[in-house]
Amino acid sequence: MNVVGRGPSSIQITHGSRHDLRLLRAGEWMRDKLLIFDLGYFQGHLFSRIGVYGGFFLSRLKKHTNPLIVATARPEHQRFVGSKLQDAVARMHGEPIDFDGTLHYQTHRSKWRHHTMPVRIVGVWNPAALRYHLYLTNVPREKLGLEHIPAVYAARWEIELLFRELKTQYRIDDLRSRSRHVTECLLYASLITLAVSRRLHRLLAPNPERLPQRHPLDRWAVLFTTISRDLLDLVIGPTSQRSFIAVRLRRFLLHEAPDPNRRRLLLPVRAQLGQFGALA
Repeated sequence: MNVVGRGPSSIQITHGSRHDLRLLRAGEWMRDKLLIFDLGYFQGHLFSRIGVYGGFFLSRLKKHTNPLIVATARPEHQRFVGSKLQDAVARMHGEPIDFDGTLHYQTHRSKWRHHTMPVRIVGVWNPAALRYHLYLTNVPREKLGLEHIPAVYAARWEIELLFRELKTQYRIDDLRSRSRHVTECLLYASLITLAVSRRLHRLLAPNPERLPQRHPLDRWAVLFTTISRDLLDLVIGPTSQRSFIAVRLRRFLLHEAPDPNRRRLLLPVRAQLGQFGALA
């Protein structure tokens, strides 16, 4: 999923019980790319391979992961060098964290041999939950500052919102067939519907730069499914009626697509601004 392009960059259909992690193949395509992961992808071997291919990763830190601190970007935290991360965090009081550390991990491919890799640990205080949000990355500080890491990680909400849209509006989780071929047809139908919806969404926007905020995608998806039968008539219906249908649909969409609550920040924006309470 490309969070910049706000849509899927590649599609592969597999059995539902197969974890996505097994589909991720490290390679040259990772070079100069930033891969943002949730905890389901937290794997030292994967992070190491991304670094080998010249890529970058950003992930939340697993609860019981405890890297060794070897350096710090903040002089006032020099006393924590040589300590374990969890010991240092327990002695801190909400100030930002930016450590260099060593991550230990194991791989079953080498009969559970222990490996180490250099990492960067960043932490920001969540005042609503009264705890730190800790992140693990290999992005150098000159490329991504501490204050920007939570906002960049929050771009993952685009992925969550995309799947919510596919499930709630395009019925990707309601495939009533045991036939593999029928199921695949229904899946691709949902994905094609999503692509058409996004294309129409962009075409109707008078100002593309203001599109996400003025015409939220979740609201648009509901409108698109509402008019889907009219759109079909527009494509395959009587030629004599197409102009009338097109004018009526355009007027309807331009009126209903903008968010009536213009002061409300959308969920991805709230996440990037670090408004943790608004996300709870």
